[in-house]
Amino acid sequence: MRATILDLTSMICFVSRMPNFTHREKWIVLVLAVLAFIAHLINLGLMPLMADEAIRATVAWEMMVSKNYIVPTMWGEYYYRKPPLYNWIIIGFFEVFNSYSEFVFRLPSVIPLFLLSYATWFVSKQYIGERAAAIAAFGFLLSGRLLTRDSMLGHIDIAFSLVTFLGFFAVYHFQKRKNFWSLFMISYALAAAGVLMKGLPSFLFQGFTVVLWLIYKRDWKKLISASHFAGIAVFLLIVVGYFYTYSQYNSLETYFGELYGQAAMRTVVDKPWYEGVLNLFVFPFENFGHLFPTSLILIFMFRKGTIKRWMCNDFLSFVLLTLAINVVPYWLSPGYYPRYLFMLYPLCFILGAESLITHSSNRNWMIKSVEWLFFAMGMILMIAYTGVSFVPELKELSYFIWAAVIILLLTAVLIWLWFKQPQWRIYWSFAILISFRIGFDLYVIPYRMFDEGSAPPARKIMAERILANTPNDWPIKLFDQSPIYKEHAYYLGVATNRIIERTTLVEPNCYYLVDDFRMKRVAQFESIYHHKMYYKDYETHVCQMKEASHLENEESHHATTE
Repeated sequence: MRATILDLTSMICFVSRMPNFTHREKWIVLVLAVLAFIAHLINLGLMPLMADEAIRATVAWEMMVSKNYIVPTMWGEYYYRKPPLYNWIIIGFFEVFNSYSEFVFRLPSVIPLFLLSYATWFVSKQYIGERAAAIAAFGFLLSGRLLTRDSMLGHIDIAFSLVTFLGFFAVYHFQKRKNFWSLFMISYALAAAGVLMKGLPSFLFQGFTVVLWLIYKRDWKKLISASHFAGIAVFLLIVVGYFYTYSQYNSLETYFGELYGQAAMRTVVDKPWYEGVLNLFVFPFENFGHLFPTSLILIFMFRKGTIKRWMCNDFLSFVLLTLAINVVPYWLSPGYYPRYLFMLYPLCFILGAESLITHSSNRNWMIKSVEWLFFAMGMILMIAYTGVSFVPELKELSYFIWAAVIILLLTAVLIWLWFKQPQWRIYWSFAILISFRIGFDLYVIPYRMFDEGSAPPARKIMAERILANTPNDWPIKLFDQSPIYKEHAYYLGVATNRIIERTTLVEPNCYYLVDDFRMKRVAQFESIYHHKMYYKDYETHVCQMKEASHLENEESHHATTE
């Protein structure tokens, strides 16, 4: 009892030392959040689909057209690699906005990003103070990988990370209040949502977090309680319910095999052993680079006594242990992508921000170095915007000069504030990053569109040329295993309002997308248009059945009828 009172007293003292917002600070944070959201919407739909976006968009669109919301398909064939929950979310946005544009498609990624950042602030402000929580939230939101790439793409990972992150803190919140029924019911429901988004990884996140934390808090007996079994029942009801419904349409054997293959991909199971050994050493430095420049906040964690301080605080010990146990599978996976860790990065920033605030009263060389690095980035940004006028491709933009002048002046004001108000330097540093993002949206993204060497615009142009050379109202089909861009399935499908199906049959009144190799092997094909595949050594042909072959088929049909 005495130990419990001492722990509680220690936690109260710890929280009381962590600063909350001043009145002015609240407005600064609110304005930064609004500006960051606006910055993430600028030119969001300008770039055509890229990377895995084409898969997500096509699968969602084909479900809408087929009106089968249980069975995902692509090219009209069963798609097994991801369950459909994220597709349902995309479909909801398509329906609400009545649009299939790239902008609408990417909103289900941008909105969860801000919800995840807000959740980072919300779950931690009570325990580390509002200021440290805001630094953690902005540190994640404006980290390099998100700032210049993943927040612009309609990938599944940010929405999945939001669900997983909420699952982590459902465990902490309800264990702290000894409400184990809510703990298991809510965390297992979120884990089930994760399974229906991305498959097997949610099993690990849920199992690792629940088991480790309950053992650490000496509540391990709850693992064999009625409340835990009820939570498992909720999980099974959702997951098994979906897969049972799916089994009414198609066999589950291939589905489960593909889901396991996706989970094992890029791990030590799928990669040479030496890549796994190398990853053990490069993993932390690689991720520091992916998060730069806000990863500079994390260096304050590496001070003597930090872990001991964290372990004396219930909340921070949960954050540390949850991060430590759940990062292991990725640390051991040499082929991982940084976006797989988006649910773990906020945990890093919570710990880093707490350490920064704890040591902020002692303005040592480390804090000064971080501040001056952000100042240097602001100066580089100003120089970069003065160089916009020397990029000929950008002169086509209507806002070519005036936008650069405005961003240049904004950055100059932020640098002035950085000097004038040293107590808010961390916020002005975040504002400089937001200014960078606005400039990135206005100039770098259009530059990629104008660049002839950029693949996504070239692929969309190819799809438009295919449409221009298929004047008849015939279905367009993919022939056999012809290596055609996934983007074509979406752009051609949306334009024709037909699913671009894969087939091995050659029929009249159809257009076929065929590569060189297969066109030469099938004598019935007549090429009516062709173009070279981007960065490939073969061409794609738009073919139709030769007239002679068409007549032979008709004669054969009449003979059979007679």
